[in-house]
Amino acid sequence: ALESARLVDLHDDGRRSWQEVVDAISLALCIVDRSGSIRRANRAFAQLVDVPPASLIGRPWPAFVPPEWAPDVRRALADPASGPPVELRVGERSYALTTVPLVDGDPAATVLLFDDQTERRRLQDQLIQSEKMSAIGQLIAGIAHDLNNPLASVVGFADFLGESRDVP
Repeated sequence: ALESARLVDLHDDGRRSWQEVVDAISLALCIVDRSGSIRRANRAFAQLVDVPPASLIGRPWPAFVPPEWAPDVRRALADPASGPPVELRVGERSYALTTVPLVDGDPAATVLLFDDQTERRRLQDQLIQSEKMSAIGQLIAGIAHDLNNPLASVVGFADFLGESRDVP
């Protein structure tokens, strides 16, 4: 009986530690089983879908993601080991969805990782705009330099002619 109580305590500690670690991850994480039900989710996923974490478990994932995401998430779940992350957008926000099949445990379960790329996308757009402005500045400087060379000759000859006494 004491050994069983100790094992139950160890199990509870392990479960609590696992939940703390998963909740500490900044990526929105959700484990979906073969039937499409959510087995586990972290706090970041609950905040993403604006639902308390306890009410996610056992419910189908399509009930929580924006409707425009459903086809992309379905495709990602159909082949979880395929290719690069899927880009998902909702309003101004941008997310990268990565799927990872669970190898240990239930092979039919898949981990969905939603990485908020909004700030990164904003910084990329800002960098692209900055590079465009730099290129335009270089183009204008080149044009000004090309115009300045012939004008310097004209100004030099005008000064020369201005100093000459026989030119009215």
